Amino acid sequence: MKTAIIFPGQGTQAIGMAKDFVDKYSEAKDIFMLANETLNRDLYKLVMEGDINELNITRNTQPAIITAEMAMLEVFKKHINIGDVTAGLSLGEYSSLIFSKALKFTDALPLVEKRGELMLAGGKGKMAAIIGYDREKLIDVCQKLTAEGDYVVPANFNSMEQIVISGSASGVEKAMEQIGADGARVVPLMVSSPFHTNLLESASIGLGQLLADVDIKKPEIPVYFNTIADTEEEPAKIKELLTRQVMSPVLWIDTMLKLLDNGVDTFIEIGPGKTLSGFLKRLPYEYKVYNINNIATLEKTITNLGG
Repeated sequence: MKTAIIFPGQGTQAIGMAKDFVDKYSEAKDIFMLANETLNRDLYKLVMEGDINELNITRNTQPAIITAEMAMLEVFKKHINIGDVTAGLSLGEYSSLIFSKALKFTDALPLVEKRGELMLAGGKGKMAAIIGYDREKLIDVCQKLTAEGDYVVPANFNSMEQIVISGSASGVEKAMEQIGADGARVVPLMVSSPFHTNLLESASIGLGQLLADVDIKKPEIPVYFNTIADTEEEPAKIKELLTRQVMSPVLWIDTMLKLLDNGVDTFIEIGPGKTLSGFLKRLPYEYKVYNINNIATLEKTITNLGG
């Protein structure tokens, strides 16, 4: 068995995420207390009993998700410590770096908090999920609209069925209209910034400046990165990839296919929701997928893995 530990990103947040882990295991509670101390604010109270609108503010969302994922991970490792490779979708990439011991949790928290601020301030725009549309046709639609002055690009290649587009409000709206008329399902996303596009160049530059002062080590297990759908182990190059990531497409399905081609046969998603497990459907390989987002799914996964 070759196992990949994968972590979801922004958009999976919910009030009470990781609560049953915190209530039952001191290791999970300790992670939240460490987050409070590191950020000098009560992230625990916000996540456990706060207002969803406040949690959805990007500077809150990003450290909250990382903290919830690390709380769940600590409990998982208490029962069964496996993971040959790792990957995370967008923000989740930071959890992968923590898991691989390339980045300290206490260094990641203020970094992603600031990353959230930079991304939100980077520009105004829209995003939408496109479901059931040919990848090359979608790229062609985006290129034609951009050439006409309505900037829109593919931002997340999430699965064989779903691609997220991002860009100017006019570009995304026109793409949605054209693609929807062609029979695909289009779902506007509740964001006001054009994540993973060139419109976030200022956020990318700002993040790069922050990363210059962050200690990143060579990962102890391979980390697959969003922008290249492959591994990188040199700390300086990892910083470059993290800098580029906020303004580059997320090649998630390409990454999953690369993992499968490289012999991964078991995926374990750790974090709120089960988005990544949903993306891993109907691929032409033999593999198993587990998701851990509460105590029940943790216990089911451990039983199935023979832990």
